[in-house]
Amino acid sequence: MRSILVVLLSVLLLTVNCGDQITNNYYSPDPNVGITGRISPIDTGVVTVFGIATVTIDINIDGFFSFVDLPEGMYHVVVSPDHYSRREIFDVAVCSHSVENLGELALSDYPYPIYQTIPADGDDSVLVPLSSRGQSLTIYADEAIDMEDLAAECEIHPTLDGTWLETPARSGKESIYRFLPNDRMQPGTEYTVVIDASVRTVEGVPLGSDMQFSFTTEPLSVSVDLPSTSRLGGIPIREFYPILSFNGYVDPDSLEAAVQYEPEIQGMWYPISSSESQDEDGGTFSRFTFFPTDLPLDPQTDYVITIDAETGLAGGVSLPEPCTLGFTTERLGVVSAYPPDGQPNVYSYVDIRLMFNTEMDSSTTTAAFTLSELDGEDVHGTFSWSGNYGASTMYFDPSDELTSGAIYKISLSSAAQTASGGNLTEEFVSLFGVR
Repeated sequence: MRSILVVLLSVLLLTVNCGDQITNNYYSPDPNVGITGRISPIDTGVVTVFGIATVTIDINIDGFFSFVDLPEGMYHVVVSPDHYSRREIFDVAVCSHSVENLGELALSDYPYPIYQTIPADGDDSVLVPLSSRGQSLTIYADEAIDMEDLAAECEIHPTLDGTWLETPARSGKESIYRFLPNDRMQPGTEYTVVIDASVRTVEGVPLGSDMQFSFTTEPLSVSVDLPSTSRLGGIPIREFYPILSFNGYVDPDSLEAAVQYEPEIQGMWYPISSSESQDEDGGTFSRFTFFPTDLPLDPQTDYVITIDAETGLAGGVSLPEPCTLGFTTERLGVVSAYPPDGQPNVYSYVDIRLMFNTEMDSSTTTAAFTLSELDGEDVHGTFSWSGNYGASTMYFDPSDELTSGAIYKISLSSAAQTASGGNLTEEFVSLFGVR
């Protein structure tokens, strides 16, 4: 009896405990025990597992590999493609009645243990946030790399200073290194990262060959924000302050040379200063607004704004192609009225105000104006004028209190003339209600 107990105890001690990742040589065949995975890009080659059993199989034509009937325990998986660098996955646990799926394993030409970078080699549209805090370069490796070696023997061209950090792995079976630049990358620029062959893993094994990848940031781009179209059917001729927004920091002096208007509009571009639109060095900006010096613009006129592709704007980088935007200015007439059209509950003692986008001839304009109760008689009153550009705002003061609960109509016929003698092109009509 005592000898039987000893044998049973020996068997129990040899049993694998996958939860604690303990391996042994006890093996009971089980078709549901194994390791599977897929490589990308697809390639020919072999995969070998080292552990309680050592097994080598071919990668199939779809890039898949699958080991079955493996003894329970811990394995070291080596993927050896014919045309790419090898991959090694350590500490793969095979447990009873389970298949360990390694998922899709990325392949590359980089020297082992590096297998992937973000941005990828050849990426030609890497986003460039306006803050360096949103940028990073990332390297994935199957084995840990000596951080001192990496920091000392990595060069980035054009020069990009920063700090290498090791970050937590996604699966615990890889090492991830992230480079955080001190300054933001420039748009439309090709960057090349070179890690010297002498850089070692933490086990002291050098890469053996230089690791290099290149990427290009997204092209310099710009958006043009024009003032909203007025009620007169075009861009306001007296409130023209367009805004340019770039995805990079632009030298204000270069912008003056790059932007043209046709017909010409005289003025100056001024940077919009804020924590988001101003570079850390304080000399370049991403947003600008235009202040014209010869307002008003010509009414009912087609204009074109062009930002050329020859002038270096952001660190010498130009737009990849000219940015051209056309717009049409508003016609002459009433740009706003008080009370506004459709306004209910207006006080019975109210002055009517019409604001024009040009200086008006007061006599023809007052003659063309009427205030009347809807389907009723005209209201009598007195006129006065003011404005920043001559007689451009007309006031009408009714002689009597307006009728409570009534609806009134403001009318200005096209007989009203501008100060230069031209008639307005349409009648103006507005309604309001009295409380």
